[in-house]
Amino acid sequence: MKSRSNTSTPAATSATTSLTDGLCHKLQKTHHLDKRAKDILERQPPDKGHGPDDLFTTKQVAAWLCVSNSKLNNMRSQKIGPIPTIIGTRMVLYRRSDVVAFLDNRRRVWEQGERSA
Repeated sequence: MKSRSNTSTPAATSATTSLTDGLCHKLQKTHHLDKRAKDILERQPPDKGHGPDDLFTTKQVAAWLCVSNSKLNNMRSQKIGPIPTIIGTRMVLYRRSDVVAFLDNRRRVWEQGERSA
């Protein structure tokens, strides 16, 4: 049986770390994603050197949204999460612009619900 090698590069590891530094600790994980969307948008990964078409792994986006990998995978399979970019049959990546659009939509839904209540 082949053993899996660690394919994580230093750049990928530092990108994941920069996504999570202080983010999830400042947000309450018990709140619904819609309620946290505004805070997540405000604390999104820095754009320095990154464009709207930058691609993020499932692990990186899950860290950014402060959800588990399995939660993000479930959201993808139910078609309620950010739009994925699927490469080949197994590689799932997310564009920064798609994640930001998803969060912005969730923020608007929450704010409209708050106003009508």
